[in-house]
Amino acid sequence: MKKNSTKSKEQLLVELDELVVIAGTQLDFYNRSNAYLYDGLAKAYMWWRDAKQLDGFLAEQYQLHNIRVNRSRNNEENFRGVIKLVWHMHDGTKASLANLQQWSYALRELDKEYTSNPLKYKQAPIKRLTEFIEGKNGIHSLIGADKYAKSFDEAEEEEEGKKGKIRRTPEDAKKYAKSTWKLPERFIPPTMASQPSKQPNPLHQ
Repeated sequence: MKKNSTKSKEQLLVELDELVVIAGTQLDFYNRSNAYLYDGLAKAYMWWRDAKQLDGFLAEQYQLHNIRVNRSRNNEENFRGVIKLVWHMHDGTKASLANLQQWSYALRELDKEYTSNPLKYKQAPIKRLTEFIEGKNGIHSLIGADKYAKSFDEAEEEEEGKKGKIRRTPEDAKKYAKSTWKLPERFIPPTMASQPSKQPNPLHQ
């Protein structure tokens, strides 16, 4: 029987040092991707506020990009159209559906916050909305895990149409509720500094 090779203490320490470097880089990208996402959502929300002031403009854009938007069941604003328009989420994959629903709920929460505190956001609204998301410990906490688990099923049901809703177990719902949300790779700059940047990023690249 062939013996398993045993690595020396020195080899393991070298590999550990390499892992620490890799993990540090990964953590930096993770933190930066979240910062860019929060900034992008805040900018998308403020753009939507301006766009809806121009009569018929949003409807025209939705039609141009084949985006169907309905009012939500409780008659609240449905921000899925804005998310699709800005991030071009049309592939119908589970990942895009999940991001679509989560980010649209995030915009709804930003709308509630903004309209409830108009004086607070009179100056530097994008910066303060970004800080609001950060203060809520990110998107997941902002929208609530229970709300997301329910909305994911609704998104799948709408996208599947006549095919019917994809059945998921309670364990699946918990797994999706705990998942970490990341900015699509196309929105992450090729090089990043070691500290999160406060510079605004464009919504389109």
